[in-house]
Amino acid sequence: MSIEKARKVSFMPSRLNHWESVVKKTLREKSIDSLSKETYEGIKLSPLYTKKHLELNKVDQFPGIGSNIRGIDHDKNENTWKIAQVLENNNWDFIKNALLTEIKSGQETISFDVDKLSDVDKLSFKELREMIDFNRYPPFLICKENFQATAKKLLQSGSGDFSGVIGTDLLSAGLNNGFLFKRPSKKLDKWMETVNKLDRQFNHLRTIVIDVTPYHLSGANAVQELGIAISEAVFYIETMQEYGWEPVKTMQKIVFQFSIGGRFFLEIAKLRAFKNLWKTIADAYDVPNEQNCALISVQTSSLTHSKLDPYVNMLRSGNQAFAAVVGGIDFLHVTPFDGVKGQSSSFSNRVSRNTHLLLREEAHLSRVVDPGGGSYYIESVTRELIEKAWSFFQKIDRKEGVYEVLRSGWLQQELKNTMRQRKSDAETRVNKLIGVNIYAKLDEQVFNQDKPITMFQRQIEEDTLEVTPLIAERIGGGFENLRHRSAELGTPIAGLICLGLLKDYKPRADFVSSVLSAGGIHTEWSGNCESIDDVKNFIMNNPREYYCICVTDEKYNELIIQLMKLLEEKNCTSVVDIAGKYDQKQLTEFGVQGTIYSGQNLKEKLDSLIAIWEVSENED
Repeated sequence: MSIEKARKVSFMPSRLNHWESVVKKTLREKSIDSLSKETYEGIKLSPLYTKKHLELNKVDQFPGIGSNIRGIDHDKNENTWKIAQVLENNNWDFIKNALLTEIKSGQETISFDVDKLSDVDKLSFKELREMIDFNRYPPFLICKENFQATAKKLLQSGSGDFSGVIGTDLLSAGLNNGFLFKRPSKKLDKWMETVNKLDRQFNHLRTIVIDVTPYHLSGANAVQELGIAISEAVFYIETMQEYGWEPVKTMQKIVFQFSIGGRFFLEIAKLRAFKNLWKTIADAYDVPNEQNCALISVQTSSLTHSKLDPYVNMLRSGNQAFAAVVGGIDFLHVTPFDGVKGQSSSFSNRVSRNTHLLLREEAHLSRVVDPGGGSYYIESVTRELIEKAWSFFQKIDRKEGVYEVLRSGWLQQELKNTMRQRKSDAETRVNKLIGVNIYAKLDEQVFNQDKPITMFQRQIEEDTLEVTPLIAERIGGGFENLRHRSAELGTPIAGLICLGLLKDYKPRADFVSSVLSAGGIHTEWSGNCESIDDVKNFIMNNPREYYCICVTDEKYNELIIQLMKLLEEKNCTSVVDIAGKYDQKQLTEFGVQGTIYSGQNLKEKLDSLIAIWEVSENED
């Protein structure tokens, strides 16, 4: 079609009732409402969003006005963010030299994991400031155990007027090990003293981090993350007031660290909702809009990353980074795709850094402020997140604030409940993890299991309480452990008894093969078994510890009873399942031990099946 013809083409206006009629035909017996689904936040997602979902007069048109959903800075005409890839190594000399290399390759901050340095005493900001222009490449260091040591090294380097972040989250820093500081305490006083010194010497440096990542990795949903973030903000504002700081000064020292998960549109909405919630907090303390500018740092989440089929992690991180940029951020770290295996490779670090460049230079996302603004879907979900997150914040507040809910363990239990649901959804394939619980690659190398999480790895410090720890987990970790068990057994092989013609058994045989591969179990198909003799030949030629019968519901009556009698006559000690959902009465009638079906807890099923080979090996 020519350009002239294309210009003259017109389309009929779309109507909701027409869309509904087309969808109903497609769904046949199901209702349109069956397309709706509920998120972990309790938000019911509609299959279609229209004007009725949104009050357009409440949608911000420009950044820096109204509710701040579209951003805080009204003069900002670019969607800019700093490339803040966190270098990891235990050797200071390596980090020092690597920083120069990374900056030449596109890195825009001085960012490395201070807590992983085994020779932190060698850390020298004086050396770094001689090598690197801190005004052009600001430091971005989020510390936990080594905050005091890092601050001391910075103070020794001399004064300066550069921006950036060198700070810690006193609340969440020790939660993974089950520690929380007492109030009042020398620990809190010492932290405050250090923050004051840094403020006097480096006025524009941000030193108060609200790190939401430990909560995210323990299962927190978007509502919980947002509620926790503003609860921590209130805690620091109130605490700093006790030490003589005005709220406006505290707010200008805060940086928020979020993790971005895999639910693309909801994660965009999460960041947009946060900006509104932060404005609400600022208004409550009478802080003007131009003085409440929060810095937002984001790292892509490892919650859904896996050691299995690790290149899929590259896609996950890319999707998450895309969502983060669209949501509007200041700093971004893209998690290397092989990071869950331990030390990331130079190649994965390069891919992570180049993800920024692709989004900026090729997708041109830096040229549009709030690309999701005006979307019925995103705007609607943003509003719902704001309301629900504020309610969660109020619930925490009624329990005397975030410190008390951490001390009592209430918050940890809330996150544990959410994590339990996330893992359950992975185990039943409600949440599909490519290469983990579906489309597993049986020919890949399976890495060792993670070491059991050991709590309280360091001695409890003075002025520190023991509290319920935050357990950082990965959703696919249970399947990784299953694959490791199978790998230790060699090559577990299950026999699939395929009754009838290919069209009769293939859908269920494919499903069973997919399920078993998620546990590292290979399958051997019998081919068409149209008579009991065909089954007999397959079993005699392929003796296995486990068989699964694959056939349609309509066909099983013809051969199933004869098949089970054959196995009984042969004194077969193998475990026999059938593909499909049957009740226990039917299974008893067939003489079948169990089933494999859609919606089943596959991790539990695979755990019991792998045990068959483990028992057999021990008997041998």
